[in-house]
Amino acid sequence: MPGAYPAETPQVEGEPIPTPEPPVKSKRGLVVGLLIVAAVFLVAVAGTAIVVKISNAGGTSFAVNSCVKRDGDSATGVDCGNKDAFRIVSKVDKPESCSDAAQPYIVLQHKGEKDQVLCLRPAAEK
Repeated sequence: MPGAYPAETPQVEGEPIPTPEPPVKSKRGLVVGLLIVAAVFLVAVAGTAIVVKISNAGGTSFAVNSCVKRDGDSATGVDCGNKDAFRIVSKVDKPESCSDAAQPYIVLQHKGEKDQVLCLRPAAEK
C-alpha cells in the first residue's frame, strides 16, 4: 500500500537533524513578584517600627498625683496604697526646681528629648 504510511522526510547521511529550540521564558513575572514581596516586607517593617515607637513614647510617662516606686534604676507605676510608693508632686526640668529639696526625685531620661524630673513625697504623707 503505497499511501498507508505517512511521508517520511528523507535524511541526508552525516547531517544531524536540527531540533527546535525551546521558547525563551520571560523572567518578568519573577522580578515583579520579588519586587512585590520586598515592598510588602518594607511596609511591614516600617509599620512595626512606628507602632513600637508610639508604644515606647508613653512607657515612662507618669501623671502628677500618681504613685511610683523604685524599680532598679527606674520607676514603676504602683497603687498609692503600696508601702514603698511615692506620690508625684510635680514635674520639673531639674532637681533643684523641686519645692522640697529634702524629698526624693526621679530623673526620667528620654532618648532625643530633655530629661524630666519627678518631684516625690512618700504616698503615706498627706
